[in-house]
Amino acid sequence: MMRLDIPLHELKAKLDDLQKEGIVGIEVSQTGEILYTVSNSISLEDRLYTYKLM
Repeated sequence: MMRLDIPLHELKAKLDDLQKEGIVGIEVSQTGEILYTVSNSISLEDRLYTYKLM
């Protein structure tokens, strides 16, 4: 997030959108960390360009 220089709430909203589209999955570790998994790296790359994150 710091590297991308975008606010946390904005990043969370974008990650939620990516989850709804089925591009990323969300898991919670045993220690309570939120982990994002990529199910379609090509679609993810396209969306990151759309969001201007790359």
